[in-house]
Amino acid sequence: MARHRPAGGLRRGSSPVRRASRSLLEVSTGDRILVTGAGGNLGGHAARLLAAGGKEVYGTTRRDLKEAQDQTSGLRWLSCDLTRPDEVRAALKAARPKFVLHAVGLAGEADLGALIETNVISLANLIAALDGAHVERLLVIGSSAEYAASDQREPIREDHPLGPSSRYGLSKLYQFELSQMALRAGLPVVYARPFNLIGPGVSCATAVGDISKRLADELGGRGSGVLEVGDLERWRDYLDARDAAAACRVLLENAPPGGVYNVCSGVPVLLADVVDRLLRIAGKDVSLRKVASAASPRFVVGDSTKLRALGWSPEFDLDTSLAVRDGVRQLSLQETPRHRLRCIKYLMLVAVVTATVACGSAGPAQPATPAAIVALIHELEAQPPANPPAYVASYEYKGEVVYYVPPRCCDIFGDLYHASGQLICHPDGGLAGRGDGRCPDFLAQRTNEKILWRDQRSGG
Repeated sequence: MARHRPAGGLRRGSSPVRRASRSLLEVSTGDRILVTGAGGNLGGHAARLLAAGGKEVYGTTRRDLKEAQDQTSGLRWLSCDLTRPDEVRAALKAARPKFVLHAVGLAGEADLGALIETNVISLANLIAALDGAHVERLLVIGSSAEYAASDQREPIREDHPLGPSSRYGLSKLYQFELSQMALRAGLPVVYARPFNLIGPGVSCATAVGDISKRLADELGGRGSGVLEVGDLERWRDYLDARDAAAACRVLLENAPPGGVYNVCSGVPVLLADVVDRLLRIAGKDVSLRKVASAASPRFVVGDSTKLRALGWSPEFDLDTSLAVRDGVRQLSLQETPRHRLRCIKYLMLVAVVTATVACGSAGPAQPATPAAIVALIHELEAQPPANPPAYVASYEYKGEVVYYVPPRCCDIFGDLYHASGQLICHPDGGLAGRGDGRCPDFLAQRTNEKILWRDQRSGG
């Protein structure tokens, strides 16, 4: 059987370093990292984490660059559709990376053609463009959906048989085979298979994301008081997307080429328990109605031993990851564009109310329940206060309202500004969730702009 040569001419046994086009990637610079799909969930968390660690990070996105920069600060953005070879080559020429994290992906049960175009063709184009590049590592993000279902209640190791049962899993399996072909041709590929990711930015295509979204609708008074659920007697492995991002950093730095790693907690959790926790966190009585759902494996839990051996371990517990404010927060990025502005306004209102309820002038307190937050949202919508609370200052910049938050409220807000598209400034000049201590340009350099500023640092 004739061997398939990846697009771009990688041959079995050939070194991808020797065959570079001299106009493309002659030399990598420092610790430059290219993150494809940085506008998505895992890619976004990983890009921000790497940038906060002092790396020079380039993130690709198909969104408008101005919008992307509003969403995420601290890294350089490149407009790139990875299904277009010319755009991939241009992005690599601009970034000249030493490491590449390929996090582009389409999830859910979309059309198989769309899944293959995004999950397979994009990687093929990247491999072709990397032909001859001086990269030390290409980390490709796969999925636990590639594994075959099993009746055994044993954690899935990396050598578990492959045999996806969904169109999404099939497209990811094709992606894996393509990555291994590139590995055999000399590209230093590492492959990661995340299990069920939760936390900020969780996709509505997942069970937890879908339930969180519908529960957020209930809290916002847009539901019926009844939450329809499928089969809750399923054991799954849940991991916070921020922990998965940390795993990506470890794999880029420490994993040898050819390695395949599960990115998971290794802890089995019953979906029914997840729903109970969400309801408890919400503090609202919602009835559950069981409806028929597609058959799925009872037990899908990963073995994280191999990843932990590299020095990684998860930091976020289940309740923290399931916090309903994260479930509400994800609406701004996961809903369709026509809902975007409405979601941004809603989230920023949540931000003010959360600080009002949870922080207070006396310092941090336990976060308020979402039900209490929603009640205050309705109150503020009916009669907005003349001035922001003493511990949340606001100003207007080019028609956008931006909220200033003292450090004591930072853990409440987290990286809300990433999801909302707004900026939240620390009194030390940093940006919430940014970690680099730099002041936003428009505060440092554009003092002549019309800014309505109410500075509470001195109590004035």
